[in-house]
Amino acid sequence: MKAWLRALGFRRQKYSSHIFSVEIKTMVREGVSIVYKREGITLELGGERTGRNWERIQVSIPLDIDLTQASQVARDLVTALNEMNYEYDITRGLETLARSKRP
Repeated sequence: MKAWLRALGFRRQKYSSHIFSVEIKTMVREGVSIVYKREGITLELGGERTGRNWERIQVSIPLDIDLTQASQVARDLVTALNEMNYEYDITRGLETLARSKRP
């Protein structure tokens, strides 16, 4: 991505690798839907943008997704959100699965 776009706060909305993809779709103001695809499975996860410039994404993985799969989803989301230049909090119920190290 061009440095000047990053300087203006622009962030990509889609990440794709040969294994999985993540797309952030704005639903309402700060509400987002995160579409996660891997090996023929598609999950639509709820989330919201937070922070002064909406630089942080909070994603919730539903409890009906088993812990092994939720851990894989969280690892993939960490990879994608880092590449898209977002800070993040990824939770499953009350448990935090991943949190970016940036303040």
